[in-house]
Amino acid sequence: MGQPLKNYDQPEALYRGLANQEQGAIVFLHRKISGWLRSWRQSRLLAATDLEEIAEDAVIIVLQKIETGAYRFEGTDPAAYASVTTKNLLRNFSRKRPVATLEVQEWDAAEDPAVEQYLHQKEVEHFIEAALGKMSDNCRQLITLFHLENKPDEEVLREGLTGYTSVPSLRSTRGECMKKLKQLAQALREHL
Repeated sequence: MGQPLKNYDQPEALYRGLANQEQGAIVFLHRKISGWLRSWRQSRLLAATDLEEIAEDAVIIVLQKIETGAYRFEGTDPAAYASVTTKNLLRNFSRKRPVATLEVQEWDAAEDPAVEQYLHQKEVEHFIEAALGKMSDNCRQLITLFHLENKPDEEVLREGLTGYTSVPSLRSTRGECMKKLKQLAQALREHL
């Protein structure tokens, strides 16, 4: 008979498994990251091969950070650390990807209200992205999970996507982050 499967849902067990480079822990983390990438809105436009590359890179980075001591288990779920790492890789990949453009001749955008609405939405998204880019990783993650990915707080805690252990502490911190975001947005608006 083989060895019983370890429960890598437990943060400390996952950390130990990754620190020992156990295949089961690595596969568990890779599957978790791949699931996140499939569910995140910003990754839906990427090719499956690009998503796989990002997932593999995230696992490698987490393993390297554990090996070098840059990340140690101090109660923070390795999956939460991997989530932030994956988001940063996805964000960096999306920035470097060339944007496909179309040449449009003799077309008046004012004749099409849907285009005007689309352009306004893109401007708002760019504005929010710029404000989020000036925030701490923790605030950016909390706001993105709740407001952009529509993840309920209970699901965030259950999946260990952040280092928080209770809904009230998560909500309290996110509330502070939203105040900072509003201040940043106001400052950006004044400079435009």
